[in-house]
Amino acid sequence: MEGNYKDPNNPPDPIDVEFIAEGQDAINKYEGLEGAHCIPYDFC
Repeated sequence: MEGNYKDPNNPPDPIDVEFIAEGQDAINKYEGLEGAHCIPYDFC
């Protein structure tokens, strides 16, 4: 991915995002991923 968010003539490419969960379900899915980091408000 190339581009610079500070340069209006060379913006980065858009990123596709898929919404699959919210709330505690989202936290559980994230924490189950390999290499996931602690979510600060979850006090893990």
